[in-house]
Amino acid sequence: MNTTIPSTSSALDKADSAGEIRAELEKLCDPEFIPDIPDDVDPEYMALLPWHGSGMREYRITSLDTTDFLERLVLPHGWELVCPFELVYAKTETFPRYFESVWALTHNGWVCHSFPSFDSSREALWEGIKDFLSRVETAEVFADIKYLLSPETGSWIEPDKDDYYSLSHGYYLEKTATLDKGERLEGLKLFEAHEWSLWHNGSEIGRWAKGRDADPEDIFEGARPYIPADLFSACRLSFYLTQPSTREHAAEVYAGQIWEKGEMLAFLRKICAKIHVGDTQIIQAMLLSYAATRVENSEGIHISISGRTGTGKSHAAVVASSCLPKSAVVNAHLSDKSLYYHPIKDRSVLILDDQEMSPDFQELFKTATSDWDHPGEYKTVARNAGLTLALPRRCVFWVCKVDLNGDDQVLDRQLLFWTDESDEQRKSVHAAIMKRAEMPRMKEGEDTNFAIARALWGLVEPKVVSVPFANQVRCDPMMDSRNLKLMFCLVEAHALLHSPVRRSMIGGDLLAEEEDFYAVMEILEPLFANQKGSQHDKLSKSGAKILGWLCEQESGLIPFGDIRVATGLSQSQLSHALYGKNEQGSDGLLAQTAAIGVERLSETRPDADDPELRRSENKKVVRWNRELYQKGGMKRNGFWLAEK
Repeated sequence: MNTTIPSTSSALDKADSAGEIRAELEKLCDPEFIPDIPDDVDPEYMALLPWHGSGMREYRITSLDTTDFLERLVLPHGWELVCPFELVYAKTETFPRYFESVWALTHNGWVCHSFPSFDSSREALWEGIKDFLSRVETAEVFADIKYLLSPETGSWIEPDKDDYYSLSHGYYLEKTATLDKGERLEGLKLFEAHEWSLWHNGSEIGRWAKGRDADPEDIFEGARPYIPADLFSACRLSFYLTQPSTREHAAEVYAGQIWEKGEMLAFLRKICAKIHVGDTQIIQAMLLSYAATRVENSEGIHISISGRTGTGKSHAAVVASSCLPKSAVVNAHLSDKSLYYHPIKDRSVLILDDQEMSPDFQELFKTATSDWDHPGEYKTVARNAGLTLALPRRCVFWVCKVDLNGDDQVLDRQLLFWTDESDEQRKSVHAAIMKRAEMPRMKEGEDTNFAIARALWGLVEPKVVSVPFANQVRCDPMMDSRNLKLMFCLVEAHALLHSPVRRSMIGGDLLAEEEDFYAVMEILEPLFANQKGSQHDKLSKSGAKILGWLCEQESGLIPFGDIRVATGLSQSQLSHALYGKNEQGSDGLLAQTAAIGVERLSETRPDADDPELRRSENKKVVRWNRELYQKGGMKRNGFWLAEK
């Protein structure tokens, strides 16, 4: 059927009686395929069914849907192809049994033409509508639809899976095909063009074609007829964010919206959590560490992450640094004097990944962090002439190492975190890895959200931040003064990232609020409780595990073997926790508390083969004094606010 639908050739002449429609369908529907006949079949589509009766071939309906349709193809200029019915014709002496689809061509929702088709290929659909369209449409509209459907105008190539763009409000856009021999598109002769398809909540709602070299604005303009006017701008901005030529501008627009709401830190944490599982305190502390470089009165926040290999130390640093301006991140192995000679920018993040700090580098670290704004000069000789070098200003260090790195003075200048090594964390990481393996590969930081994150930092202006409730802060009398300074630096940095929703003084200084203090306490309290780090005690995770178990034991001599069994540590891990990096006990538990000591006991026992012989064995035991530990103690409370 290649003409408009005559009323005399319909199975039911647009009957407006639901009962008559149902009775007709009961005769035509195959109960094997359609056990329940729907009640909402549109009479207009019922009129598309072939005539049945004496002398006509018998058929049955095997599938029907006149609401969402069995298949749907959106064409330009308001035209659409829909398939409401699939039929099966009975076998006869002349013809075998075969299946056929009934297709309708609609314009702005009105059925204008119908035809049968054995398949749903573009060629077959074009053959079904070309004669009708040539009589009712202009040459331009005819050419546009022919461009999409006719095999004569080009061959269609399936696109890469990367040509998929998630938009806002449930919309997404994909490039459905590439036409490599385009004859005509918007009055231009092109070698190649692309067909685009717009979807909403799983259903295709629009399709159009644009030239291969069309810019993002032109491509997305094709979506305008299919997206409500109040949602179009948001969806277009989402698409622009995926395109290299418009990404920077779109990211700036998004960033401005997030910044004005005071949601910058929440946004950064959210996008990091999509890639790095757990370690939320570590990620947040790293972000505040960089923010502190823009707090004019800050003394700097430096981060140390320790933990067993494979527990996410380096990954946490990479993901957090992906949120920062690329020019502000230095992730490299640094020699002892490299910071003096390399042109590293002020306010940079220096990531030391699995780098052992030599004594000289520890001295450089102390110099760079002691006076943040004026880190000092280095005078040397080059080519027989004096040379004065200076360190970059206001740089922060992120140190990732299996064990704590540096002496006490180095550790005092950092927030000391442990990675999460629990079974629950391991299972969550495995699940995330498997989920990501199902998705297209993407390097860390390539997510368009990270473009927004980097644009956000362009809105963070350096400011002086005051803490008006500072005199209400209370802490343990034995608290290290450096930890008190670190806490205030964190509060100031947190306030800076919430500048749009914080008050300012007349002179321009930003005022932190108690909300900033309590947010920082979520980071610090687990560190002072030796749960996610050891800020006061400077313990390794193994050392904290040993000390926690010893606190449950009575004073006395405890064999190494008992400690290993109870804590699950290996011999080398136990030795390392007790003695530190060297065997002199200068940076392990033995040096940190007098309540723990190590002794060698000599035991004499009969020989297993000759009972008359006696063999002497030496073994190490820990001398534990719980009363001394509880009296002097290592644990300290964190911070709290006194009542006004």
